[in-house]
Amino acid sequence: AAAERGEAFDIELDMVSARGRRLRVLAVGRADRESSVVHRVTGVFQDISSRAQMGHQIDDMNERLSLANDASGIGIWDWNLDSGELVFDDRLCRLLVPGAGQAPAPRRQRADLGTALRPYLHADDAPLFTESVLRSLRRHEPLNQEMRCAVPDAGNGSDSGRWLHITGRAHFDEFGRPHRFVGCAWDSSPEHEAARLQAAKDAAESASRAKSAFLSRMSHELRTPLNAILGFSQLMRMEAEAGDLVLKPHRVALIETAARHLLDLVNEVLDVSRIESGQVQVLLSSFPLHEVVGEALPLVQGLADKAGVSLHDHLQGTTPLVVLGDRLRLKEVLINLLSNAVKYNVSGGRVDVRAQAQDDGMALSVADTGQGLDAVQLAGMFQPFNRLGAEASGIEGTGMGLFVSRRFVELMGGSIAVDSRPGAGTMFSIQLPVPRDS
Repeated sequence: AAAERGEAFDIELDMVSARGRRLRVLAVGRADRESSVVHRVTGVFQDISSRAQMGHQIDDMNERLSLANDASGIGIWDWNLDSGELVFDDRLCRLLVPGAGQAPAPRRQRADLGTALRPYLHADDAPLFTESVLRSLRRHEPLNQEMRCAVPDAGNGSDSGRWLHITGRAHFDEFGRPHRFVGCAWDSSPEHEAARLQAAKDAAESASRAKSAFLSRMSHELRTPLNAILGFSQLMRMEAEAGDLVLKPHRVALIETAARHLLDLVNEVLDVSRIESGQVQVLLSSFPLHEVVGEALPLVQGLADKAGVSLHDHLQGTTPLVVLGDRLRLKEVLINLLSNAVKYNVSGGRVDVRAQAQDDGMALSVADTGQGLDAVQLAGMFQPFNRLGAEASGIEGTGMGLFVSRRFVELMGGSIAVDSRPGAGTMFSIQLPVPRDS
């Protein structure tokens, strides 16, 4: 074909040497002819196997780089400052205009980088980016900018909520003049969203710590005058009962009851603040479960007698069941559950305390014969200050007991659950670990 056109030719050939080694050979030559007859072909063969192998390696590297860029969503731009041509790869074109149905960004154009990206950047950020590009070329510094993206076709450069991270490096000749500027860009919106969520999380945790500190301080400051009110009201009641004070005893008793109720509220708030600030610690030890039940029941017996509710301890007289926990904290939890079972029971009702060994620990249950709870009430069971609609019942309470009880049980490595239906009573179950050697 070259001879017919009277031109030189060059072609790369795969050949095999006399010893069987595969070669890549460049054949360069020229065909001489007289009239229409080719009578001589002269040329050379050059072994370019090393160059061909290097080319294959470069192709493999480019393929791997392309796959990596595709996986990470990185787009490439290449700006030839000598010719003024700016090239975007397909990934960058898709990155600039991600919306379906939008006109894609042009792959090739004769424009500087700032001008080419201006339609895709926020109106306030586009001038800053242009200045960064000029500064990078002037100071021989790498380009590294975070830019907000504009809404495609919005026309006013409004914020789309997306961020673009653009980096690049210029190449300079021996005289220090830039002749090529190459870089990449990727969508950094997830990083900004993660930073925003982290900032919100830090703010929430800071507010929670401030709240806990405030509750702890106020609880301490309120307890001192409350103890004084409670103490003096007790003295006044005793003096009134003995006839040494002209005052109706029941009025002083009301002061004492109100002060005691307020003190209980402050103590529960203090427990909550300690739990949330991580200041509550549990001392784990092994102890028989029936002993704690035997200590807790007498403390609510007076309340049960007043309400006409009978208490039934099913642990006494049975094989001792040993658990691993904080004896004092478990006693507080049990008193709270027993008090609730009595207060929200019916006249003539009963409260049953049972325990049962299980494969993964010990189950302690407190069941009552009260009115029971519906699904909505169960959903808000362990929320602080939620009395589940009992605010207008006349029954004293703060709505903090169950919240504190659950946290105490969790600190001991256990869990607490509730089972209830309207008209069928309520049962709380506490799962506790047992000693390994038990």
